[in-house]
Amino acid sequence: MKKPNRELVEQKYGPHFETGNVTNITVQAGSTFYLHCRISLLLDKTVSWVHRRQGQTALQLLTVGKQTYSGDSRYTIDFQYPNNWRLKIESVIKDDEGVYECQVSTHPPRIITYHLHVNDPKILIVDEAGIPLLDKYVQVDSTIKLACIVRHISMTSSVVFWMHGSTILNYDTTRGGISVKTDLKDFGANSTLFVAKVNQSDSGNYTCSIGPHQYYMVTVHVLNGKLK
Repeated sequence: MKKPNRELVEQKYGPHFETGNVTNITVQAGSTFYLHCRISLLLDKTVSWVHRRQGQTALQLLTVGKQTYSGDSRYTIDFQYPNNWRLKIESVIKDDEGVYECQVSTHPPRIITYHLHVNDPKILIVDEAGIPLLDKYVQVDSTIKLACIVRHISMTSSVVFWMHGSTILNYDTTRGGISVKTDLKDFGANSTLFVAKVNQSDSGNYTCSIGPHQYYMVTVHVLNGKLK
């Protein structure tokens, strides 16, 4: 009696994706996102996730089964009962763009593909002419004024944080003379920081931030003499 063809048997009775191919997905940088891979009749087969970065040809192995093989701890398998081998990506960044494949170890492998695009907000601290700043020089006893613009992201339910070093200034009541004015919009935000009566201790790095990977920093120099 002729043995049944293994490949034909697997095609008919083996693992099947319940999740259809999704060609394009756009996510917001800084968010946590899940790529779903629902598989019925997995039996003794193994599920793997691989990633090919935008503009590259090499595939990077992310997970096999419930084990993570990526050196980037933001990638993990977050299995959802009963059959969703979903890939979790935390704090999404621009480099996460590219092709993601959920593969089942049949012969040949069965694959569903995602094309991930990351919407990366633009954050800048600018001068009065709208030119990005790297350094700002002010005199002792004057007022620091820093203007931050955020674009390409809805900010209607978000917060723009200002920091001096590691200190959040939005809620700082110890120093006094600090105020923040922020206008939140569908397409971004405009936020201005004021620090009055500055002294040498107010020198340092000032950051406008909307998330751990989404910020812009300038260095403020407080001078004793007059500005030239």
